[in-house]
Amino acid sequence: MIICIGCSWTHGIEIPKEDPWNYAWPKLLADKLDTDAVNLGEPSASNEGMVINFLTYIANNDVPKDTIAIMQTTDFDRKAAFRKKSLLEESDNVPANEWVSRHDYWVSLHAADGKYPELMPCLEAYLKEEHCVVEQVSRNFLQILQFQMICRAKGIRYYVKPAWCHPAHYLKHYISDIKTLNINNGIDWGMVAKEPMIQDIFWKAGDEKVWDWEEMTIPLKDDHKVAGDLMYDFHPSEKGHEVIAEELYKWINN
Repeated sequence: MIICIGCSWTHGIEIPKEDPWNYAWPKLLADKLDTDAVNLGEPSASNEGMVINFLTYIANNDVPKDTIAIMQTTDFDRKAAFRKKSLLEESDNVPANEWVSRHDYWVSLHAADGKYPELMPCLEAYLKEEHCVVEQVSRNFLQILQFQMICRAKGIRYYVKPAWCHPAHYLKHYISDIKTLNINNGIDWGMVAKEPMIQDIFWKAGDEKVWDWEEMTIPLKDDHKVAGDLMYDFHPSEKGHEVIAEELYKWINN
């Protein structure tokens, strides 16, 4: 099987279906690989939240040795916050789409989050006291490292593919000279994609735009209208998810 963690780009939030995860790239990729998909995509998830969902899932479910795990990384600005203890309690087996927090347990703090006013002081404190490029990069790199280490411990294959902002090769220099923060040598950079999913969509649409790899905020909507029917309101359409699945399939079978 494949286990996929990510934000709305993995969940399939803009797909006009009651069960969008059954039409998003994890299911499409699993069909190409003739296996089952576990979609742990959570709208608005931070990279920290994704790893929490991944760790919690594999700690409570059997994971075959031939499993492939894929981490779709997201915006650096997001940070996980704990809201309820229910996620850590024992639970009967449930479908993967019901397993992840869905904003009830671990939620992401980021500028667009106005749903939980009780958490806003946490976001404000973070932005004032911790929010800097070096801290962002090192913290998000750490999530990639933790994901890869978990997969190595379980003996399963792993891949890291950004959605739109790139937390990898083009940002390594921010912490490479700071020994206390530099974890570059622990990350398997060969398994971190050099192109984000949105770049694959742009190229498929015939647009020559190359993403600004060091821009760690979401693009203006006008920047992605050129993607035509492959994008919808900054999320992949069903056709866009097909493009993502195809590119991941090529990478896995390379």
